[in-house]
Amino acid sequence: MDIAAQYLPSNELADIVEASRLHFIEKKPQREISKRLRKSQSTISRLLIRAQDLGIVSYRIESPIDIALAEDIRKAYFDMALPMQRVSVVLDSQSDPKNKINVGCAAGDMFLSILKETKKSTIRITMSCGSTLWELIRHVRDCVRTDPALVKSLKKKHIELFPTTLYADHSIREEYPHTLVTALATGLRESLQNIATIEAHAPTLPTNFFSNDLTPNDRTDFIKKYKLSEVTKKASEADIILVGIGVTDDEQYQKLSQSFVRESRPQGNKPEIAYIPVDTDGEGDSIVSKTVVGLSVKQLRDISKDSKRTVLAFGGGKKKRGVINPLLKHPCFNNLVVDVGVAEAFLQSLRA
Repeated sequence: MDIAAQYLPSNELADIVEASRLHFIEKKPQREISKRLRKSQSTISRLLIRAQDLGIVSYRIESPIDIALAEDIRKAYFDMALPMQRVSVVLDSQSDPKNKINVGCAAGDMFLSILKETKKSTIRITMSCGSTLWELIRHVRDCVRTDPALVKSLKKKHIELFPTTLYADHSIREEYPHTLVTALATGLRESLQNIATIEAHAPTLPTNFFSNDLTPNDRTDFIKKYKLSEVTKKASEADIILVGIGVTDDEQYQKLSQSFVRESRPQGNKPEIAYIPVDTDGEGDSIVSKTVVGLSVKQLRDISKDSKRTVLAFGGGKKKRGVINPLLKHPCFNNLVVDVGVAEAFLQSLRA
């Protein structure tokens, strides 16, 4: 329940609760409720909307999962001496947008489960970007508003948010990590005021940072001047890292990579994570790794070997089936959420 509900007049709160009980539990129509409570139907409608806004009534939408496939993937990683902390496989959807919602919600549930279990008083979270992560954040914001147990677990916590990668654009778009850091911070602050403190770090690079106008020394001087290396260092020390798995022929990635990949273009469609293309051996593209300002594939892989830390990766959709197998075979994460299509393509490649 939202904190604001605690400050409502007792009679107003009682009306909201009773109207909600009659409508959502006893399935009474608003016309009948208005007669029972002796209030207009429009007032009943407003009470029911208020109940949802305050978290007195909440809906929980869970993405259907394939438990057997998830277990097969866990076993496969165990056999490769690459144990996963958690694996979730979401049923496919016919449309790509719905698939992203399903994967994002499942990844959000996994993230919240990990967050609840974290005992540290200060929790550092680092995140990448993309539309699936955006769905994860939307899901998390809704859950924080309506899950008393989650709110209780975060009492007196200090949460720090960082991007995996700094980008040279000040626009507010879902493909930029600084946007999603800001979105999650805003949602948490709204729901956790006076419960937890939220500290967000979302710096951006100048728009000409990757252009030929600046020399490598100019870029180094800028990073030093604004202490951006401190931001990336703290990002690499995160307790929880959230990273979407993408592919290089994605339209958004193609557009973004034009700004920081100038000497060589990755050939063919490859998996990418934190803006960095990954080859068949699971190694990050050397040129892109040196160019971007953020976490590398090697850093993610090293972090994922620490059982006390979480690197949660997620991805799904027809475009990624088979293409992201090299990254799945050589993981730089220790928690995974994918859809059935991606899971089946991965398991089939292991049998080949």
